Amino acid sequence: MLNSKRALCLFLVLVTLLSSSLVLADSNDIFFENISAEEHGKDYHTPEKQAKIKEKNKLVDNYIENLNMLRSATGRRNLRVRLVQQRETYYCGPASAYMVIDYIDGDSPSQRNLAKSLGTTTSGTYVYRMRDELERYNRDYDYYHVDDVNFNRYVRYSIDDDGPVVAHVLVNRLPNSTSGSSSGHYVVIKGYDYGWGGSTSHDEVTYNDPNWNDAYYGTYTCDISVMERAVRAHKKSGYFISL
Repeated sequence: MLNSKRALCLFLVLVTLLSSSLVLADSNDIFFENISAEEHGKDYHTPEKQAKIKEKNKLVDNYIENLNMLRSATGRRNLRVRLVQQRETYYCGPASAYMVIDYIDGDSPSQRNLAKSLGTTTSGTYVYRMRDELERYNRDYDYYHVDDVNFNRYVRYSIDDDGPVVAHVLVNRLPNSTSGSSSGHYVVIKGYDYGWGGSTSHDEVTYNDPNWNDAYYGTYTCDISVMERAVRAHKKSGYFISL
């Protein structure tokens, strides 16, 4: 009788564990966002950082305005950033860092090692820690808030300078995962394509999404305004990382 009760208890425990695993497997929560805006941007509001943003705005604006004088009504560039899928549900940060470092350096530490270096936990990865890691491979990488800069111009500037852009977005604001969660997520912008003629125009970006869910994982293209809104919609962040 005692053995039967023990067997029943063990069976119930196994059923509970299996049910939990199935719920997690079907979940759209790929990044458990428990981090505040202040934690993401630890040094963002310092006088030094704000002064640096003002100078960078001037640099980017001058570059784009001079470029517009030289180029035709179209422009495109697509960096060969290898698509990589995150190995854990909360590894979108390490996976995105991996893609950028692999592009810059031709190789990258493993996602697991990057997670350790980034201080990644089940709560996610701080934006400023992403900046710190990428800065080790290109010292010009820094993070910016979409309300303080021209997102479109910064993306073009960074990609023209051979630097993929890491965007911190809300999952369900991306066109490839509209049925996903409202959690934070990192993706890598690797290209742009803009042009106009007559009454029509387009202004798009191409990005790699490392999503652990195969239904959302892949390389996609969307209007740059959609990507900017996905970044801005993340009320606890609003940041992106670029050259």
